[in-house]
Amino acid sequence: MNIKPVHGKILVVDDELLNIEVMSGTLEDLGEVLFATNGAEAIDLCLREKPDIIILDIMMPEMDGFEVCRRLKQMPETSSIPIIFATAMTDNTDEAKGFEIGAVDYISKPIVAPVVVARVKNHLQLKQYRDSVDRNWKDTREDQIKATAESAIIREREQCLGAIGAVLAAALRQIVRPRHDCPPGVLRIAQSHGSKDLLGRLDALQRLRRLLSAGVHEPLALESGFLQIIAAT
Repeated sequence: MNIKPVHGKILVVDDELLNIEVMSGTLEDLGEVLFATNGAEAIDLCLREKPDIIILDIMMPEMDGFEVCRRLKQMPETSSIPIIFATAMTDNTDEAKGFEIGAVDYISKPIVAPVVVARVKNHLQLKQYRDSVDRNWKDTREDQIKATAESAIIREREQCLGAIGAVLAAALRQIVRPRHDCPPGVLRIAQSHGSKDLLGRLDALQRLRRLLSAGVHEPLALESGFLQIIAAT
């Protein structure tokens, strides 16, 4: 399988501009880097820009990183965006809490550039692969639905034509009078019973309808699998 070069839209959320500058410089080779300095701005930016990954600081005023993550995971538009927490906190309880509410990884501060690049790159690749699988599944599902709908339409048409043929045959039995001879001027129209040619069925029905509506009242004969209408001479 060919792996495409990793390139995505990265959102860095931190209330310290210096941290944003350092993180942006570290990740600039992996794609477009956006930034927000508070939780509300981050949520708004996610809804508008749909980033591929979020690097989210935990300790922020007003709305901390945990709450931002929780809100993003509750919204269908942003729930699938991977979130990596960046923090100087070393408490395992806080780390477990982050994973519990939906984070995919942690980055320790102060950051180690090669480690940050490797982790972000890995998660971008995972998202790239997941998005590809989702698109392929959606395309396959749409093809299956389309094929099923087309088959249903064909079956419905065949059933309708079969019903029309049955009704017409029943009606003809009431008016058809058998004959053993067919004088010149006989017009033959193939019966629709057993025919696989849908267009032929329709053509036969349409021609018969035109003849009946034109007032053909001469005797009709059913002979050798053909409906025979004796034309007036």
